[in-house]
This record gives sequence, C-alpha cells and structure tokens, in this order.
Amino acid sequence: MEKKPLNIIFDTDMGWDDSLSLCYLMQKPETVNILGITVTGLGETHLQANITKKPQTSDQHIGGVAVALALLDLRWPKGDCQGRPGVYVGATFPFQGACDRVSSVGKEYPRESDYDGQRVQTADLNDNPVIHKFPDSFRTDMDDLMGLLGGPYVGDQNDNPDIVYLPFSEFEPEETPAHLYIRDTVLKAEENSITILCLGGFTNIATALFELDDEELELFRRNVKEIYTMAGAFNVPGNIQSLNNAMSEWNQGLLYSSNTSAEWNVFVDPKSVQFVLDCEIPIYFVPLDACNHVILNPSYPATIDPQDEVSKIAKSILILKTGGHAEGNISVPIFDPLATMIMCGDIEVPDTRTGLRMKVDLVDSFTLFRQYVGVAGNMIQFCQNMCGNIEVVNGESVHSYAYNVSDEAFQDQFLHVFDKDLPVPLHINTRAAISGKMHETLPRMYLSVYAKH
Repeated sequence: MEKKPLNIIFDTDMGWDDSLSLCYLMQKPETVNILGITVTGLGETHLQANITKKPQTSDQHIGGVAVALALLDLRWPKGDCQGRPGVYVGATFPFQGACDRVSSVGKEYPRESDYDGQRVQTADLNDNPVIHKFPDSFRTDMDDLMGLLGGPYVGDQNDNPDIVYLPFSEFEPEETPAHLYIRDTVLKAEENSITILCLGGFTNIATALFELDDEELELFRRNVKEIYTMAGAFNVPGNIQSLNNAMSEWNQGLLYSSNTSAEWNVFVDPKSVQFVLDCEIPIYFVPLDACNHVILNPSYPATIDPQDEVSKIAKSILILKTGGHAEGNISVPIFDPLATMIMCGDIEVPDTRTGLRMKVDLVDSFTLFRQYVGVAGNMIQFCQNMCGNIEVVNGESVHSYAYNVSDEAFQDQFLHVFDKDLPVPLHINTRAAISGKMHETLPRMYLSVYAKH
C-alpha cells in the first residue's frame, strides 16, 4: 500500500533554520503535504517590521510572515498556486491562559493558581515585568533573512556569486488568526491525520488548545498524530547564556547570562510549553541533546550544487550563516532541520526516551548554586536563572525526546535533498524507542561542559 503524505501544520518563528526546514519540506512534495504555515512573533523574527535598509520601499514589510510568503513563491509562484499553503499570523505576546476544567477522562488540568498568575509571567530582580526575547539585532538580521529578502541592499558585502536573493511576494497572509486556523483545521480532520511541526515557541498551539472545551480537546487529541518540536535541553546545558555572551551587542543582562538550563524555544514562552504538555497530546522533542550532534559548518554550502530555486536559497542561507552572519565563536547546531528530518522519517534515531512526563520552570528566579572565596578574601556567589528549564519528572505520559543522532546520516540526507546528484542516503528510516536508558554517546567535545546542574 502506498504511504500517504504527512499532513503538516508548520508552526514557526521563521528564523534561518526554520527557513531551511521549509525549503526541505518543499523539496518533498510526494511525502509531505504542508497544510498551512502559522507564524509566531515571539522568536527569531518579528511578525512584521519596517525596512530600514536601502533601497527602502513604502509598500513592503519584512519579518517572519514576509519571509514565509516569499519562500513559498519558490515552489508556488504566481499563477501556479494549486496546493500552496496559506500563511497565518500568530502571537505577538506570550500565552496568558490557563485551563480550569476537568476532562471527560477525569484528568485535572492546570489551574491559574498553578502558574504565577501574572499577566507577564517573568520578572527581573527588581520585579519589573520581562518578556523573553532574542537580542534586537539578532531579530533584525533574521527579519530579512540576513539580507536575502528584498536584497541586495546598499552596503551589502555579499560578493559570493552563489548567493541569490529572495524577492518580496505578492501574496498576502490569510485573515484567520494562526491559533484559530490550527484549532479549526485539526477539529475538522480525520483521526490521526495531522502532524504539527513546532519550530518556534508553543504560543500559537497553546492558544488554540485553550479555547477548546473538553469534548473538542478529546477530538483534537484524536486527530493529531503527534507534535514534533525542536525544543528543550534535558541532559545538556541550554543555549540562552551562550547566545547572550556570543556578542557584546546581544548581552541582555543577568536574566540571560545566568541561564544555562533553558533552550530558546521553551524560554520565549515557558507557560505555553507546560500548558501543551499537560493537554496530553503526544509531543516528540528534538532537544539540544540531539541537535548538538549536528553542527553547522562551511562544508554544507560548499557541497551543494543547486539545480532549482529552492536549493539555491537554501545554499545562500547556509553560506551566510556560516560566514558573516555566524553567531560569534560559538558552535551552532542545525536545529530545526533535524527535527524536520526526524518527523519525515528520513533519519534513524537510535536513542529515544518515551512515555515521559515533563515539567517546565515557569518563573525567572535566581538560585544560589555555587560560592567560593575570592583572592581578596571576599565571598563570590554565582546565581542561575532556571526559567525555561524542562526536565523529566516522576510518572508516565505520552511525551518523548530524541537523545542521539548521526551527524554523517544527517549530512547525507540533508545535502541530498538539495542536490539530487549526491548519493542517495543508505541510512535506515526508523525511530528506535529506548525508554529509561542512560546514554553515553555525547561527543567528547561536550563532555567537559555538559553537566546541566
């Protein structure tokens, strides 16, 4: 029997790695059906931003929505729109809801008192409200996809002939808000027919679930096969501190510099992650534990000889992200494409932990975890912000996470999708489930620093 294509809702913040993931999926029309793209404004890009570079245009905007629309034009240009997914505008503010109900199976859902109850869930040391966000200059760089959207701009230093630019789209986003699109699409679908790929924060999904009554929630559970997400860090450090310290202009202070536990897609809206976890819809996490095995490097763009427009843009993204738009001196995993590849069944996952219950730290806090006497005899203390930390807790549930993947297998598959002249990967397409096992396969380069607490 011929395997049916995956029906995907692509929930995203449209950063560089989200863009590569969308390009990857557009190269697989036989196996993937992108139903719609829901964009959040809480991650790597703003939903919409004004162009500040020259040449400026009065009728065009940049931002995550514009990047998504422009990328879709590569696969579905004007006049050839059959099967083109819509783009839906999502959240600009962290999730604020909390359930106050008991489901039909008797499970008590989280009540408002289980959270901190503030309109803004985080605060700094002086109790001033804080919304977690990527550094401003980082987001500005991603708003036009490192200068690719609408470029070239005056002052661009890109003299690489392999870089191609992405024209603005003539298409507009859909009028339906992202969370309503998610809700309505899933409720009208067949059983186990929808897969959600969540590559930004969970705000859009949490908001969709918050509006459901108990009967609708059961239907939502029935119709969603699984949520795949690049999120979390379970047995390795997070990446908030590392990005904050990578460049002086990205330094946002102690809330970020002291957070060694959280990963960004959880940190931007931790309450939304906990809410979706508690709704008992299976979530398959591809956390930093797995992503740290697959590190971005210049060999990726150097290997690709693109034959189509999608592959040309993918190569351009890789050139820029391994060149002038790198993240300082830190090693950067290829985050979202790994989760995308795992969802598609295109790479073996030898180590997966399943049946897990998870808990997220929801409030910014500073906990003394180390102190020593300095040279001058003074006591030096270190504090750590744990907000956004996610961990496995006692009890069983429906959630899983990947622990280990092969860098070689990833490169073979990823590069082949964008250059069909490269050898067809021989790696098995399977996801082996190993529950409750401790793994010792982390590369040696991480062992000295990957003790999480």
